Amino acid sequence: MCPDRTKGSKLVDHSVSSPTSSRTVWTVEDVETKIGSAKVVVFAKGNSDEPLCGFSEKVIDELSSIGKPFEIVNVEEERSVIAALNAFAGCKNCLPLLYVDGSLVCSSDNQSALLASGELRAQIEKAFC
Repeated sequence: MCPDRTKGSKLVDHSVSSPTSSRTVWTVEDVETKIGSAKVVVFAKGNSDEPLCGFSEKVIDELSSIGKPFEIVNVEEERSVIAALNAFAGCKNCLPLLYVDGSLVCSSDNQSALLASGELRAQIEKAFC
């Protein structure tokens, strides 16, 4: 559950469930559609209630603290999304992958620097202006 800081102490679940019931294999088109469906999408190991790696936990915590809506695709439940993501990006990237306004802004490779500098927060807040 992601706290929505703009609504007081009320908790609002901003994450969207993975499409496990209707999709068996993710395609590049599915990735494009998902990235285009929200301002902020993170492909992570786990979800907001149970992140499954430290990098995913850090980026989910940061997104939650910003208080803007975001979607999480749990790659542990949707394993085929990894190959589709790699094909979409044209290379292998380290998870989590964070897309803001359709552009990749963060992977585990640059996550620490973006979090420490406040640049990640600034990019997300700019997307909602």
